[in-house]
Amino acid sequence: MSDSRIAIVIPVYNVERYLAECLDSILKQTHRHFVAFLVNDGSTDGSGAVCDEYAKRDDRFRVIHKTNSGVSSARNAALDAIEKDGSFDFIAFIDSDDFVAPGFLSEMVSAILREKVDYALCNTITFKDGETPVERKFRVPYTRLNKDNILEQYLGLHDWRKYKSKKKSIFNKMFSAPSLRGLRFDTRMRTGEDVRYFAMVSSRMSSAVMVDRPLYFYRVRAGSLMTSRAPDISASQTGVPVPAEKTVSPDDGDSTDLGLDTIRLFMNQAKNDSHLYWSIHGQLIDALWKRLKNAYVANMPHEIDHCKKQLLKEMHPLRHLSVRHYRMRFLLALGDSFMKKYCLDRKK
Repeated sequence: MSDSRIAIVIPVYNVERYLAECLDSILKQTHRHFVAFLVNDGSTDGSGAVCDEYAKRDDRFRVIHKTNSGVSSARNAALDAIEKDGSFDFIAFIDSDDFVAPGFLSEMVSAILREKVDYALCNTITFKDGETPVERKFRVPYTRLNKDNILEQYLGLHDWRKYKSKKKSIFNKMFSAPSLRGLRFDTRMRTGEDVRYFAMVSSRMSSAVMVDRPLYFYRVRAGSLMTSRAPDISASQTGVPVPAEKTVSPDDGDSTDLGLDTIRLFMNQAKNDSHLYWSIHGQLIDALWKRLKNAYVANMPHEIDHCKKQLLKEMHPLRHLSVRHYRMRFLLALGDSFMKKYCLDRKK
């Protein structure tokens, strides 16, 4: 059994109903050398008291109480404490209304050490609140990933399109602690903060391993942040931080919701003019196209003009465009009147 020390980051916000199940699953871990950092982000229910109760029962739970500032701020508070401690080998992220299998820590750290990689990720079982989790017959196989594979897997490109897993999550992964040093979530972002964070983290990664066992149980709650469709994001957007009740993954199953600057961070990690580079570039075009459609619906002339210019710029060279993107060029050529009618009809 590895004696590696693992830090677990758990943002907590108004999840009293689910928190005990999450923390009990951590207590059942077969890997015993861990510390769970519970960041109570200004909960107004009994979540903070539950955190304190578990800290009294087991000193491997450390509680941080803070005023409500959102999931990014909560995670950053845990990362600050982890780096100040300085003794951890690996860092894992768990959402406070989810839970993990008893072998989550042990199997993830064993895979990292065995394959000598930068991080591990595992299969996820997604279930609706109130229902019993059921394992899918189809799971992602055990796979060692190189640099290109890391980007392909996370963005759901090429051979990874056939896997309907939570590609853009942060919660079903374990990272080497040195690889995260100094990196923090962007507290200005209302959505997409986890995708932006991984874009920064992946720039430091050269290898990973996909664990075929489903070790993470992801709960879908009606009305939670993850069940709502997230808006487009960009590096320039700011707003009120979201509660730390659930990570928002802006393009879960929809690449067009990725922030433009975030996509460019991924593009910069691919070899210039490679198939992977242009595949990611295609997601940039998709994101711009969605922003343009939203601008037509909202009747925002300046945004329409900006997006059209950016799209036409990005749609060169033509040889790298897909059939879908050629169709976009054709629609743009039909003019503003057609585009507005087209976008309004599609919005209905």
